[in-house]
Amino acid sequence: MFFLCYNLSANEEWGFPLFNVILGGVFVEERIRNLLEGPINDAGYILDEVFYGKDGSSNVLRLVIDKEDGYINIGDCVKINEVVNPILDKEDPISESYVLDVCSKEKGSDSNESSRV
Repeated sequence: MFFLCYNLSANEEWGFPLFNVILGGVFVEERIRNLLEGPINDAGYILDEVFYGKDGSSNVLRLVIDKEDGYINIGDCVKINEVVNPILDKEDPISESYVLDVCSKEKGSDSNESSRV
């Protein structure tokens, strides 16, 4: 059993309305963060934000990553994708199909950079 909590205002930064799914009393984003933050930190990165929502007709799990020194590039996104995919496959925290989007936040700005996997 799960509950769907929909945020009626569109998320202007991402361009789609967000919704949260509560599984066993825990929001999906919180559960994903709990699963992935340690392995992402161990790989030398920071899990900045976790979003789960609709982008058009697709469910999207978006992980925004950062690192202490330098900028995130496409290679960093690929590396984190390879770190988190086996964990998500094993733990299966989201029952429906979704697109995994690993991206960066542009340094010195609140807008997104185009480095995405």
